[in-house]
Amino acid sequence: MNCPLSPVHNLRSEKVAPRPFVILLTIAMSFLATDNARAALVTWRVSGTIADWANSGETLPFTGGVGDAYTADFTFDTEAEERIASAGDPYVASYHGAITNVAFRLNGLEATLSYPEGFRTIYVLNDREVQGESGYWDQVTFATRSASGDPAVVAGMQFLTSSMERPVSPLNSTAIPNDPALLMQFSERYAYFVSFDPNDYLIGNISSITAVPLPATAPLLAVGLAMLRVFGVRRRTGRKRQDDPVATQK
Repeated sequence: MNCPLSPVHNLRSEKVAPRPFVILLTIAMSFLATDNARAALVTWRVSGTIADWANSGETLPFTGGVGDAYTADFTFDTEAEERIASAGDPYVASYHGAITNVAFRLNGLEATLSYPEGFRTIYVLNDREVQGESGYWDQVTFATRSASGDPAVVAGMQFLTSSMERPVSPLNSTAIPNDPALLMQFSERYAYFVSFDPNDYLIGNISSITAVPLPATAPLLAVGLAMLRVFGVRRRTGRKRQDDPVATQK
């Protein structure tokens, strides 16, 4: 006895036109996926206390002094390509353009520095021999300089460990570190904010580093998944109504 296909099978075999919002959502998430493939942006927040300070009151956008607590956010691309040749030195790598944003906070004041242009480089030294000394370095430096403005602003952070022999810990390559805990293993750690002419600056010890979630991608992904879930529930409900003759007559 041949059994005809059930209405459910017939419905599933039909081509259903996609809703407009589903199309727009798909396009938006495809742009998001493309952007994430292009750059692996992360933000790390360093915190500590000011160890050295010089302020004429004219150029630094902060007030305070030694011992005050500060925080600084560094947004950068962990998968940036090496852009500056290191003259064949296998112990040095320079990633120009890797840093996209720096924000310093001190005593309720904030200075946010975006660098669409200018100097924004990450240097990584692994087991590099110290010139003029007997020893080797592991070093990571985040260095930025404003492209314009008077006076020029330089901001960054540096991590350094030295040893009398190779290999030096904690690095094992010249790749950009992708774990904040790795940088906390360096013996010397400090952040700096310098404004030239006059030479005003602050230098802070780094006592902690934490990863800050980027807010732009997670909410969009959550909304997208929720919309797809709602669409799926409505579609299943519609099928049930078409399958149920009693529900269809209501």
